Amino acid sequence: MLVPTLASCTSPARQRAADVVAAVGDADVTVAEVKARLSVEDTGPPVVRPGVAPPDTWRDALRLAIRDELLSLEAARRDPTADWAPDPTGRAARIRAITDQVRAQSPELQGSNITDSEARSWLARNHHRFDEVHSAQVTWASFTDDDRARAMLESAADLDQAGFLTLAGTYRATTGTATLDSAGNGADALVARVAFAVRTAGSVGLTTEDDRSWVVRVDSIELESPPWDDVLASRVRTAMTWDREQANLDALAEQLKSRWPVSIDEQRFAASRP
Repeated sequence: MLVPTLASCTSPARQRAADVVAAVGDADVTVAEVKARLSVEDTGPPVVRPGVAPPDTWRDALRLAIRDELLSLEAARRDPTADWAPDPTGRAARIRAITDQVRAQSPELQGSNITDSEARSWLARNHHRFDEVHSAQVTWASFTDDDRARAMLESAADLDQAGFLTLAGTYRATTGTATLDSAGNGADALVARVAFAVRTAGSVGLTTEDDRSWVVRVDSIELESPPWDDVLASRVRTAMTWDREQANLDALAEQLKSRWPVSIDEQRFAASRP
């Protein structure tokens, strides 16, 4: 399905500022609002896996910024007499008001309503979100040429350790092996970053920072699941309610698009990528 562009949805009289990358009805979504929606949990370089496209975090940040604007508009529609503070404080308050309403109307978003049985069942399907690395054996190849590193990555997916090292030699890489502890000590921090992201014996991944690329093979890895106790139960319930709340807000935003059509300036958005 084609995404409407600002040029096709905006009248000639409505000139939008250069930092506007999307429109929600007559409201603007700016680069700064998209940037504010980038995840702050993980600010390191991305880990690339063979045959798997890395997550498009900039596109997802745009999705969330558009959702924010839809929720802000809906809050103002529901309570037109409210004395909202000037933006951006007022905008944040409007988004919070809608979010609070969604929570109040949805019993499944109350952690106290989640039974131990439900929480344990959810954990069994999502244990990777809580498992911790105890130790790992890795083999790595280091490059100053990212193109050669990426070429090796695509060819290394099904190789054993000996094949990995042989292949790395053909690409003129510096190689080594390491034992990592639970904190990632034992090798360069980027080697540990890849190993902890891949988390599967026999798998490979790549990351790049400061003109150096690392292709890492996880030879073996030992994961530990935390014991079920009150602390873990609370963490699981928090994660469950978060996932459900995001799904509810996404569904509401989709409904609101019929009231406030969304258009994206793909050219500006592409140019805005960090």
